[in-house]
Amino acid sequence: MQSKVRLDFILAGMVAMLGMVRGLYLTTVWVLTPDGISVVADRLPYWDFTNLWAGSLMALKGHVAYLFDMAAYRQELRVFFSPLLPDHEWSYPPSILLIGVPFAALPIFPAYILWTLLTLLLLFLATKPLGLNLWARMLIVICPPPWST
Repeated sequence: MQSKVRLDFILAGMVAMLGMVRGLYLTTVWVLTPDGISVVADRLPYWDFTNLWAGSLMALKGHVAYLFDMAAYRQELRVFFSPLLPDHEWSYPPSILLIGVPFAALPIFPAYILWTLLTLLLLFLATKPLGLNLWARMLIVICPPPWST
């Protein structure tokens, strides 16, 4: 019993440390230039989500064809975000629009926060069948890969 308590204490400490490291990373990556580009990453802080959100917004506006025309897609992204935006490509199947369209109804930052929280919640729920204790499940959710930008 004492070793289980000690293990839980160690796991809690690991969760806290990973959370602090991740928090430090997130606070630095969200320092933005006036154009909205991350000073640290030299791109949008929500890089991959940008494609889902913006592609879905283009679809809502009736411009699905932009998703398959690289020049038009990149131009529209630069209109949405910044003329200095590095190149992006649409890399999803069209069916992902069914998931992305509800998020495109929100401004990008709240949509990104909601997307991230829902994704982490689903990851946490998916760990339940593994039979791990709460701390181990939280460690899986808090570790850096699920939070990649």
